Amino acid sequence: MSYKIYLYDTDQDCIGTGSLSSSYVQWQLEAAAGQDVEVHISSAGGSAFDAIAIYDLLKKYPGSVTTYIDALAASAASIVAMGGKTIVMSKYALLMIHKPMVDTGGNSDELLKDVQMLNVVQSRLAQIYMDKTGLDIANINTLINAVTWLTADQALDLGFIDQVEDYAANITNKTLIRGYQSKYILFINLTCYFKLKWIYFNNIIITNFYRICVLTTLKTVFPPKYKIRTLRELQTKPQIKAKIMNFD
Repeated sequence: MSYKIYLYDTDQDCIGTGSLSSSYVQWQLEAAAGQDVEVHISSAGGSAFDAIAIYDLLKKYPGSVTTYIDALAASAASIVAMGGKTIVMSKYALLMIHKPMVDTGGNSDELLKDVQMLNVVQSRLAQIYMDKTGLDIANINTLINAVTWLTADQALDLGFIDQVEDYAANITNKTLIRGYQSKYILFINLTCYFKLKWIYFNNIIITNFYRICVLTTLKTVFPPKYKIRTLRELQTKPQIKAKIMNFD
């Protein structure tokens, strides 16, 4: 059984404080003592630096780590989610990424230093997203700058997560491919089936039409007083058979 850690926001705590701080996660991982760990996340974010520390702790943990986005992994919490070896997201949950922010004040020189610091922090956050998704820096920065909200399906398509949890079956990239393949094979089989049925049906129609045409022609050529006989029937009559034999 996996050891479970819950990083759920409270009225007082968010990523970086209380039961969502890096020190708390470190204590929980020590208690897990190498067991497989499930980290369940429902957080609007918090400290980017604490999020990076938690990410680092999860990546270095000797056991297997699976992170679950149960409702929301926004801002710093999205960085924590990236720490799992496997990332599972509820189909009802949301993932949000945006530019780092800071509450600051001071003169112009101090504000410029904050801008430089925020740009450096964004580059580190972007690197974490790049390592997970395989997207390039331009695409990641576009998503960050736009303040991007992702559904589970969108996050799966972009590579931010590995599975969508829908409480019936886990939807993975491989499962989607197999699903499309099975639907394509079914389409081909149905197409072949109906095509064969159509050919068979056409043959019946053509054959019956031919028979109707022949019989109609014979009835038109030979009045009702004449009886239409086969060659075998005619050959049984001596006088007719003699005429047939002398026909050559």
